[in-house]
Amino acid sequence: RVHGKWDTPHTHTALGTCLRVHLPEFSSEIQITVEYKTESNPDGLHWFTPKRTLGKVHPLLFSQFQAILARTCLPCQDTPAVKAPYEISVTVPAPLKVACSGLESRPVDVLGSSLQYHFKQPLPIPSYLIAVCAGDLQRQQVSERCFVWAEPQMIEKAAHEFNEMETFVASAEKLTGVPYQWGTYEVMVLTPMFSYGGMENPNLTTVNGSIVVGDRSLVDVVAHEIAHSWTGNLVTNRSWQDFWLNEGFTMYLERCIIGDVFGEDMRHFSARLGYGELLIELEDIEDVEFQKLRPRLPGIDPDDAFSVVPYEKGFTLLYFLEQQVGGMDVLLKWMHAYLTHFQRKSLAAQDMIAHFEAHFPLVKVDWPQWFETPGLPVWDPRPHLNDKLAQEVAATVALWLERDGEGAKDPKWHPLLMANFLDELLTHPTPLTAPVLARIERVYHIEECGNAYLVARWLQLRLKAKDLEVMPQVEAFLLHNGRGKYLQPIFKRLGELLAEGCGARDDFEALYHRTAPYYATYLHKKLWESLQPTASK
Repeated sequence: RVHGKWDTPHTHTALGTCLRVHLPEFSSEIQITVEYKTESNPDGLHWFTPKRTLGKVHPLLFSQFQAILARTCLPCQDTPAVKAPYEISVTVPAPLKVACSGLESRPVDVLGSSLQYHFKQPLPIPSYLIAVCAGDLQRQQVSERCFVWAEPQMIEKAAHEFNEMETFVASAEKLTGVPYQWGTYEVMVLTPMFSYGGMENPNLTTVNGSIVVGDRSLVDVVAHEIAHSWTGNLVTNRSWQDFWLNEGFTMYLERCIIGDVFGEDMRHFSARLGYGELLIELEDIEDVEFQKLRPRLPGIDPDDAFSVVPYEKGFTLLYFLEQQVGGMDVLLKWMHAYLTHFQRKSLAAQDMIAHFEAHFPLVKVDWPQWFETPGLPVWDPRPHLNDKLAQEVAATVALWLERDGEGAKDPKWHPLLMANFLDELLTHPTPLTAPVLARIERVYHIEECGNAYLVARWLQLRLKAKDLEVMPQVEAFLLHNGRGKYLQPIFKRLGELLAEGCGARDDFEALYHRTAPYYATYLHKKLWESLQPTASK
């Protein structure tokens, strides 16, 4: 119910129902009140029963609104083109706690057996960055402005894992020359069933619990979400066609942070690993439009086009620009001007291009070729990347491919190097045999490492070898991990097995039905189609 004249002129299957409010003439300012209620289980909210939490006593709620799911929970102009500050009050049964993508605006109100929390986000943000979490939660400070949230059973481990967040925030400030503008930086550690690695909601980044490994080896996810505080949150893509302005810039800044904190060799190796992930994922994207850096998305749910493409092709474009202008320091100096000029605004690719060309009038870039060419980027970054760490991995890959790992020893690599090693084995045209994979496991102990980033790759390798004895481990993994980056390639391998006459369709489809209810809705169609014959050819 809207106070005033209104109607709902049309409904779209993917985009929802349009609410049109008729404004009075000659009004410079107007207040609109909409009274509404959501469906019982809107796609933007995820409810976990007590048995699916660590404490097993209280339920857990968290939101995930990117790309266009804010509209399932509140009436809004659900587009990144519109940015606004917001206030929210959330009432929960005591003793549950609430966290939101804003700062607490006043003390908690006690309403009998309920508690009411109040938050305010003073900076303008798009609707997809509105976030709320509620449950049996604790908050722990790790620096003057950085905090970690988690269930009590996880809080100490999470605080240890992310106690260097301040280093990343300070690095981003130094690299961009733009101060952090959001007050606090806070991370909410969610269940491993969260569908993303992380989500950059201001003042409340949500991260997948699987990145809490114990050795801080996956903290690059937090470096990525921190980088979003500048590229994505402060300066935002105006439409989902330009999602690369969000993710490509953020991948670039993330890797600059990694280079600043861990050394330039690691920045280059991370870029090489990302390009390898792009090579793998492009093979699975059948719609060539979605292989483009700027895909056309008329009437399409942006989640249907979600992939690594805007991340890694976007990064490759930024790294190409770095090479053209004279190095990272020169490009970061431009990025300072870019962030300063467009801060708190949304922009299109044309705005970014005009700003870049004004600063570098002599640099010639074929922008349409970069934007419109499907498949691989029009420029290969690998010859321009330091290959010091890559050579070490390549030698080990050759040892296993050519000599079945004769004399191999565990080099105790950083997980990024081990991930690259597994990716090289995955992309080799000849699958390794089950006995060779068993020897690899005896040397590197991947299955017991507790790192989902590596285990997901390992399970794919065993499936590629048609080793169906791994199916119990596959099911256990699928029941405890909901990140799309892990699930989609595993289901793709299952579909390939069916296409090759290996495995029983009824068994694999039953596995889907047992696991899919725990996943985000946008993944259901993609995972099911991976098992169907047309998707496996």
